[in-house]
Amino acid sequence: MGRKEELAASSLRVQAYLEVRTLECSRVGTDKATSPLFTSPGEVVVSFIPPNVFQQLPYGDPPADWLSELQGVSIVDSVDSRTPPPGHAFAKVMAGTTSNQFRQWCTENGSWCLPFNVVVLQVTMGGTNATICHGAGLSTSTLSDMVVEVCYVDAQGRDQRVSDPEELKAASGSFGLLGIVTSITLQLEAMTVAQMMPVQRPVVLGLPPPRGYPIPEIIQKQMREAQITEEDVESARSEFVRRCEEGHFHEWFWYPYQKVAWVNTWKR
Repeated sequence: MGRKEELAASSLRVQAYLEVRTLECSRVGTDKATSPLFTSPGEVVVSFIPPNVFQQLPYGDPPADWLSELQGVSIVDSVDSRTPPPGHAFAKVMAGTTSNQFRQWCTENGSWCLPFNVVVLQVTMGGTNATICHGAGLSTSTLSDMVVEVCYVDAQGRDQRVSDPEELKAASGSFGLLGIVTSITLQLEAMTVAQMMPVQRPVVLGLPPPRGYPIPEIIQKQMREAQITEEDVESARSEFVRRCEEGHFHEWFWYPYQKVAWVNTWKR
């Protein structure tokens, strides 16, 4: 963390502390982070990316004049004498690094990556970790479970770090309650290849209902039109379970008023 950013973050925390004000650190990068649900009049909002980046379409990376020591990724050999297990690496990710910037780093590095990440590119890694974003599969956990160190500025403006595995259970995904998180160190995996074959299915086959679940009349009409039988639905249930158990990452997309659903699941 650069001296300029360190002093700015410390000053904000001290100001909020002395004035008994709440400081909302908005790092996620979407309008949800600055909605009335999270902030109230008189609170201080800190954003690590400019609002126009996440309020205007198409989304883009922060402009050059916003780049600072609060963005970037670097490999570290160890954390408190702990070294990564075989086939893994530790990477210090500055909290203002966007998901897209991290993706670009992984591509350019060509060796290390996360086993999963959020699909939104213009959010920050500090924000997605603070909100305990997760994978989409039975074998995946949360982004916060991969954190081996958190660095932050506390309410008195002091630099702090947490690396104890037990303490990280609370600190890694803190919802911003620790202070202004400046960096997280993540355990990465060796980059590999994913096998994905997106398929399009009628809604009742792409997202088969549980046995005994009342199927809406509009879906029953679609089943009659497409000549879909109960045997077809039962087969789709088995396929759904198989994908959940065997796949690494899963996404099922259905859009209102559409007769079909997209099934995106893949293996490593």
